[in-house]
Amino acid sequence: MRRPPRPKNQPLLSGELVWQIILVSVLFFCGVFGIFNYAIDRGYSLELARTMTVNTLVVMGTFYLFFIRNIYSTSLTWKMLRGTKVVWLVVGIITVAQLAFTYLPPVQAIFATEYLPLMDGILVMGVGVVLFIIVEIEKQIRIHLSS
Repeated sequence: MRRPPRPKNQPLLSGELVWQIILVSVLFFCGVFGIFNYAIDRGYSLELARTMTVNTLVVMGTFYLFFIRNIYSTSLTWKMLRGTKVVWLVVGIITVAQLAFTYLPPVQAIFATEYLPLMDGILVMGVGVVLFIIVEIEKQIRIHLSS
C-alpha cells in the first residue's frame, strides 16, 4: 500500500510475472498429475489416488504461500518463518481441514477419500518441498541476474 499506483500505460502483468505464472502452473501441473499417475501406476484405488492428488494440491499451495510472501527477496529467513499470526492461523486451519478430509471417516464418506498411508503422506509433503526449492532457486537466479 505504500508504493504509488502503476502508470496507466504500464501493463497489468509484467514479463517477469507472466514467467512466474507459467513456471508455477507447470510445476503444479507436474506435481498434481505426477502424484495421481504414481498412485494409479501402483495400483491404488481411485479414491486413494484422488486423496493423494488433493493433498498434493493443498500442500503445494501452502508451500507456495510461503514463497510468494517474499517474492523479491529470500524466503528462507527467520522473519519469513515467523510471518504473521494470520498466515500461521490459516495454515493451521487448512492443516486441520486437510487432516479431517483425509482421516475422519464421516468426512471420507462425504468426499469419497481414503486413509493416506504415512509413506505416501511423506511423498506428498516432499512434492511441496520440491516446489518450494525450485521456485526459491528460480527467484535467487532472477534476483542475481537483475542486480
